[in-house]
Amino acid sequence: MITGILENRWKYMPPAEGQKPVVEMVLLAKNVEVLNKREFNLGNEDNSKDLNEFKQFWMRHNQLFGGKILVESVCPSIYERQELKLGILLALIGGVN
Repeated sequence: MITGILENRWKYMPPAEGQKPVVEMVLLAKNVEVLNKREFNLGNEDNSKDLNEFKQFWMRHNQLFGGKILVESVCPSIYERQELKLGILLALIGGVN
C-alpha cells in the first residue's frame, strides 16, 4: 500500500526561451507498506476463485487491451494520466525481492 501526496511540478525550470512551460504530475510517497503473500492469504481464503477469474480475464483479452483495461481501472478520478496510473499499478503489484 502506498500513501503520499500527488502534486504538480515544473518539468523544466526555467523553461527555454520561446518554449511553453511543462508541468508534470508526481507522487511523493510518504509510506510504502509491503503486503507479503502470507499476510494477504490470512484474510483471503477464496484464492482459487480469484485465480480462475484472473486467468479467464487474460484468456478473453490480448495483452495490450487487457493492460489498457487494468491501467484505466486504477485511480479512476485521475483523468488521462496513463503513465502515472501505470506507475502506481506497477508499484502495487510489483512486489519486492
